[in-house]
Amino acid sequence: MEKVPEKVVPLTLPRASKGVLRIVAGTLAIFGALFVYRRLLWPLIESVLQLPEPWQLAVGRGGSLLASIGAYFLFVRWYEKRTPIELALKPLPVMLAAVIGAALISITIGVMYLTGYYVIESTRPLALAIPVICMIIVAAVVEELTFRALAFRILEEHVGTLPALAVVSVAFGALHLRNPGTTNSTFVSVTLCGALWCCVFIITRNVWATGLNHAAWNLAIFFSGIPLSGQEEWRQYAPVVSHAQGPTWLTGGSFGPEDSIVNICILAVVVLVLLHGQRQRSRNSESRGA
Repeated sequence: MEKVPEKVVPLTLPRASKGVLRIVAGTLAIFGALFVYRRLLWPLIESVLQLPEPWQLAVGRGGSLLASIGAYFLFVRWYEKRTPIELALKPLPVMLAAVIGAALISITIGVMYLTGYYVIESTRPLALAIPVICMIIVAAVVEELTFRALAFRILEEHVGTLPALAVVSVAFGALHLRNPGTTNSTFVSVTLCGALWCCVFIITRNVWATGLNHAAWNLAIFFSGIPLSGQEEWRQYAPVVSHAQGPTWLTGGSFGPEDSIVNICILAVVVLVLLHGQRQRSRNSESRGA
């Protein structure tokens, strides 16, 4: 695990400017690579491969993932002049993180099902879901590259872990207020989601573990057939045909189960436990090193 510096260097305007510049440069690298790939490279690849539509979309999304990861890798090696150890493939932490991500949101969906507020109607062929599955995985990993591996990591160097977690999580929550179906609790719920993924990154220092935790969370919602962060258009491809009914405070309404009070309480507890555990591990490491 990459050790966080024990002392934070006092933040000055020149240091703050350098930090912001690094974040902006990294973001431009990631999204610039995605733009070039989607607008220039993918049309050429698409015309050559001529795959059936579901697989064509899957391959296209896979290329987007490679482009974003490649851009981040080059940014870290050339701009930051270091080895991007956060991109290392660690199968066990990644699989464990994915299982935990799916399990956490499944608790809320399970509570809705047991109380009669989540109703399963029928099922669809899994093949229909392939393009959306690929889209969800790519979107989650790209978000984690941008918010956690880039913005959080750089802010953490300048202001410390907790302030960086607060800033990045609040920004993550605020950006999701543009999504359809937001409720009075959306900002709180998505900010807590951002804090959860910051905690996963703090513990693992690994993009794949954080990204797959995020992706598995989103996939669990998508597979259940209810709205994912207000997105309704994906539901027609979900393997399960279902609907939620009942009070918005419990179901999350048209935004989905992330806005449920059950999920908010679970996230608050999990984030506090993870932060406390990490603090205890840091203290133990300091005492052993003393």
